[in-house]
Amino acid sequence: MDPGTAPRGLVRRPVLARAGVLGLATLAAVGLSLSPAVAAPGTSTVSLDPTTVEVGASPVENGHVRPVAVPVPATTLQPVAAGYGGTVTVTVPPQLVDGGGVSAALALPDGAGGGELYESTSTDPATQLSFAALGGNRYRITLPANDGVNGPEAHLRLFGFDLRNDPGVQRLDPWYFSLTLSDGGPAAVDLTQQFFAQAWPDESASAATVAAGSSLAVTLPAGSEFRALGIPDLGHSALGLQLPGSDGLPATTPVVADAVTRGADPSTVELAVPAGTTPGRHLLTVVMSDGTDQFVATHYAYVDVVAPAVNPGLRSETGGDPASWDLLPVALGSVTALAVAGGVVRSRRAGGASLSR
Repeated sequence: MDPGTAPRGLVRRPVLARAGVLGLATLAAVGLSLSPAVAAPGTSTVSLDPTTVEVGASPVENGHVRPVAVPVPATTLQPVAAGYGGTVTVTVPPQLVDGGGVSAALALPDGAGGGELYESTSTDPATQLSFAALGGNRYRITLPANDGVNGPEAHLRLFGFDLRNDPGVQRLDPWYFSLTLSDGGPAAVDLTQQFFAQAWPDESASAATVAAGSSLAVTLPAGSEFRALGIPDLGHSALGLQLPGSDGLPATTPVVADAVTRGADPSTVELAVPAGTTPGRHLLTVVMSDGTDQFVATHYAYVDVVAPAVNPGLRSETGGDPASWDLLPVALGSVTALAVAGGVVRSRRAGGASLSR
């Protein structure tokens, strides 16, 4: 839906007055039309139940850590120092299990477009990478000696894992650990990974619509793949509304972040949308974790912010209520004028569409 499209659920109820006729039926209609107007726009809902979820494991010591925060900060690659001939012990997240043959590969570029590739599955002793499973999702790799040609940059990858509980998500290619090797580097290095899941805006789904000055409810339904992967609820989460950049990704500065109301049900939170929010298409960013931050999931969704209703129905912006009986003579005079002109009185009720599959 276009950013400027009117919100779904808009209802118009005309009350017509025939010229020259002011019977009891018309008076009843006047009484109804002058009743207190409907409440301000209610809360729209976004359900965190995307059609496609991507999962992977990012190297913590290389700086690829996803905090529970909005906006999501950019990360900078930080190579880890290690020694030629030393060992590297990798601990993978508990969401990953041996799929029947875990293996490792180590690439050492030579800086001139070439290099050497060492693999634990290689049958050539010159390129065979020493690799051992230690149990408890821990694996030890013995780094090759310095050959004087390749390195010091090195990229280490592990392959062959399955998801412990796979709801049918999309697996991303294994992330590599970045190392800087030297003869005097550390003889033993420990490396860990953070498991992550992410879902981008579903182009086939309708965007949620929310009026500026109201609230946006965000819920994690029981059938969401995030739950199947290990996110129990929204008890550990951060939310924000951001304008999309030219690349489609959320802009750095959020329109609003963490203006969240949490109730008794941890599966639902509400994000307050400021009254001054510029109407248009925004990106909702929801970052949630399993409570340990070893597993962090990020969900992005489109939200169309519309201008708040001005003087909805016939309620006065100053708070006065034209439906009071002491104003009935004035109201009757107004209706008479409308009757002569054949006018139409309309009231509006704004509602929001829910984001679903």
